[in-house]
Amino acid sequence: MANPLSKKNLKLPHKVESLEQLKQIAIANTVREGEAVPLECVILLNFGARSSKRVDYFPGQYGGTGTWDILNYIDSTWDEDLSDAQLQELTMIPEAIEKGAFFVETIG
Repeated sequence: MANPLSKKNLKLPHKVESLEQLKQIAIANTVREGEAVPLECVILLNFGARSSKRVDYFPGQYGGTGTWDILNYIDSTWDEDLSDAQLQELTMIPEAIEKGAFFVETIG
């Protein structure tokens, strides 16, 4: 059975409903274990503005927790090796997901 979150089956742009769903999209599109597939994402802001980001998720091995790398295109800064808690604290992504303003635009 095909994974509905794979690049082949996911209708893009896709509004992300939860951080867990974002993880599942990343995992569904990983080609080889340990290699993240970049997700090109956007946060929709007021007045039509956008904040574009590259999001990489590295699932934890052996039951461990995964980490996130985020590239902020506006200023070319990287947030690397973030835990879920750090992602919550240091980025706008969880808030944007909660407000229905975070979308995956392209995969890979």
